[in-house]
Amino acid sequence: MDKFEKENADTAGLFAELMAGVECERRKMFGCSVAFLNGNMFAGVFADRLFFRLDANARAGLGDRAQELVVFEPVRGRAMKAYMELPGKRRNDTLFDDLLGLALECAKALPAKEKKPKGK
Repeated sequence: MDKFEKENADTAGLFAELMAGVECERRKMFGCSVAFLNGNMFAGVFADRLFFRLDANARAGLGDRAQELVVFEPVRGRAMKAYMELPGKRRNDTLFDDLLGLALECAKALPAKEKKPKGK
């Protein structure tokens, strides 16, 4: 992928379903749905993919299932190493629920980001 793509409607619906009941801030970035906790992005949609912020401990906790993950790369050559995606999977895969839970725990462990003042 060489450019930013807006979210796919099916994937956005999948993300909304997955996020149901999760208390966090949701907003759009580059036309895609993302979730934040204390100012830290921890999950989102990019085109037709879902991504999750997972630290090394979270990935290790997945055991063999971590082999199914790939580093999230929204644009070719621009890997976001703290974020992982599960290619080619659909909502009936329970691994999505596990990834969301782990990403939420990772976000809770991060220090809160202070909001930057807007413009002049």
